Amino acid sequence: MKYQLSLSIASLLCALSNTSQVVAAEKLFHGPYLGVEAGLDSSKHAGARDESLYLGGFAGYRHQFERGLVIGTEFAFGKNDYAAPAFGALEDVNIKHQWALSANIGYALGEAGSNLLFAKLGYAKVNFDALQRDSLSDALPVTINEGQLQIGGGYERYLSKRISLRLGIDYLGGSRSNLLPSLEEKLAKQVQGKVGVILNF
Repeated sequence: MKYQLSLSIASLLCALSNTSQVVAAEKLFHGPYLGVEAGLDSSKHAGARDESLYLGGFAGYRHQFERGLVIGTEFAFGKNDYAAPAFGALEDVNIKHQWALSANIGYALGEAGSNLLFAKLGYAKVNFDALQRDSLSDALPVTINEGQLQIGGGYERYLSKRISLRLGIDYLGGSRSNLLPSLEEKLAKQVQGKVGVILNF
């Protein structure tokens, strides 16, 4: 009887050990991925604020460790409909596009590790189209770039072997606005709330 009980306990421990190894080996947020996202953008440049729709895409790679820690890097490219009538000699100012390169860190949570909380830190560049007018010539098209610090974070939910859903918020700011260099006190900043769909490989 004691022998059978000992054998049953040993078998149970062995089964639990095998199960834990399977769970530990299941890395749901590991490898390359592509995604698309959309959301709301609130931008302020040279003191002029505008709210608009943001559309973009992203690609990246991440590595998930045995204990659930996830690290990676991501490149994102997108556009919003920010527009301002004039900044001094500049007219019809619009955001042409923006891109960002970030380092990400997160942690997989939940019984199966299917929930990911993450944070990001990176560099972003915003590109503007505008018309520049002076007293001696007609308005000429110009392109202006602003480099920004990017800070963000969010939540990702594993849905299937290939698909994940992500909610996030990003802050871009910290630099002087290049739209009007004379307005040195005007800091550029953007806040973006986004929802995205991810294809994992």
